[in-house]
Amino acid sequence: MSGVYQRLRRLGPWAPLVLGTAILAHHAIAPVLQKLGHPGAALDDAYIHFQYARAIAEGHPLRFQAGEPISTGATSFLWPLVLSPFYLVGFRGESILWPAWALSFLAMGALAYEAYALARPLAGRGAAIGAGAMTLAFGGLAWGAASGMEVAVFAWLIAHTSRRAVEWAEGSRQDGRALKWLIALAFALPLMRPEGA
Repeated sequence: MSGVYQRLRRLGPWAPLVLGTAILAHHAIAPVLQKLGHPGAALDDAYIHFQYARAIAEGHPLRFQAGEPISTGATSFLWPLVLSPFYLVGFRGESILWPAWALSFLAMGALAYEAYALARPLAGRGAAIGAGAMTLAFGGLAWGAASGMEVAVFAWLIAHTSRRAVEWAEGSRQDGRALKWLIALAFALPLMRPEGA
């Protein structure tokens, strides 16, 4: 029983973040489902990403339709690539929004943590909690996550890369794994969105 109690104590600090993110996701997604009766995205750009995810899954990447010339119509290369396995396992049509929403709101929660982790050494625990809460409360990011776009994932990548780069520069994480992770992040940012370069 003490092992279970120890695990619950370790998970306890994460409960407000998980609960806040879940409430945000519910309040963003439920009205869409209520109004449409099925998943729907507010932006046509999301559907472009979904088309490229389908194309990757079907084996003709960088083509909007099979047989067409290569095009770079999506604003992200990595987001359709991340979504393509979900297409393969059956999330087709509007249902591809479920994994897009899940990943986007997971990224929102992770971004709130990154805001907390970046602010804490600079401003203290109270201000860091406020930074994380304000991140979840920012309507632009919530709208981006609810649209099925890569906006929240990209914002998390920027914040996470910034924190890891600071840790590297300050010498607190200078091992081979940390360096490999920084290199992977350096590639992921421009692949998620070109301005990530």
